[in-house]
Amino acid sequence: MSKANNKITRRLRHRLLVDGFQPGDRAWTFDQLIDDYQLSGPPACQRVLAPLIAEGLLESRPGRGTFVLRLPKSAADPALLDLAEEAAAELASASAKLARLQDLLDA
Repeated sequence: MSKANNKITRRLRHRLLVDGFQPGDRAWTFDQLIDDYQLSGPPACQRVLAPLIAEGLLESRPGRGTFVLRLPKSAADPALLDLAEEAAAELASASAKLARLQDLLDA
């Protein structure tokens, strides 16, 4: 799954807690996901929901929609996860630059 889709999935997991969903509630429609997250269509919606379905948080009922089975025990704030992901990427880049610099100095 793409980085962008992972972010959307994390946001949806967080929203299950903060938006007041309860088991049995209907979750988001594809139209809502497309509008809220600028997804390209139903296949993209299925990709972002698939991890939540695999975790047993949601259930897809063909022709009826997607429903909440259970709530996550916790869900980290997506903004914090995004920041941590960006910091890790910057650290990896800096580490690679330092390794190249060391190679140049050793040559």
